[in-house]
Amino acid sequence: MDFSNTTDKNGLLQLCETLSGIGSTGITGDTTLKAQFTAYINMGLGVVWHNILQVNKSAKQDDYNYTNIPDAPITTVTDQQDFTLPVASTGANANTLQRVNGIYYEVDNERVYLHPMTNDEALSGNSGFPTAYLLQGKSIFFDRPLSADFVAQHSVFQVEFQRIPSYFVSGDTTKQAGFLAIHHPLLAVYASAMHLRGIPEKSALSYRYMSGRDDVPGDFESGIVRLRLDYAKLDDNFDNRMTMRSAGSGR
Repeated sequence: MDFSNTTDKNGLLQLCETLSGIGSTGITGDTTLKAQFTAYINMGLGVVWHNILQVNKSAKQDDYNYTNIPDAPITTVTDQQDFTLPVASTGANANTLQRVNGIYYEVDNERVYLHPMTNDEALSGNSGFPTAYLLQGKSIFFDRPLSADFVAQHSVFQVEFQRIPSYFVSGDTTKQAGFLAIHHPLLAVYASAMHLRGIPEKSALSYRYMSGRDDVPGDFESGIVRLRLDYAKLDDNFDNRMTMRSAGSGR
């Protein structure tokens, strides 16, 4: 589903106009409302993405809009033990990185993965080849400083990561959310509910979309359950065992 399609009336913003009762071009023709609904849609995208990542941590996810892979090089430095984690998308800050999936360097085109440090392992002051790492804030600490020998053989190490989705800007038109298209309407449901909750006389209507109750889920919560089921079965080769939680607990 496109972000906005004023011709065929089938974009996310047009669905928001219908669900919220604002009417045709009521959002797209109002700069302030368009910016607000873009923000609401992005908030919903964050909730959806959180739920996708919770389905199966063994199955890596990435927003379809990204043109590069979530794997970034970091230059090695002799006698240095701590390095800054890479940003997860170009021009963004460290907050765009959600999870580290692996840290490795290459030997004869084969990956050598470092293991996460356990509680009984200690950082060493002696330089050498790293075998383990510790994450702290936006930093990576290796179990030892990098020796000159290691740096001479390996100019970079790689960080595989999980990143945030690619968010919309209010001027977008044909851009689509980077997850399964059949669930795109969830973003309009979320955004409309957020808008209606800010209008006292219409707030009751928003509970139909997002009730926050496990016993009487709204359209958004019910949709999140269906989305999680679809992502649990996305790869037939995985033996997926998904623990279902209420959608309300994912916010």
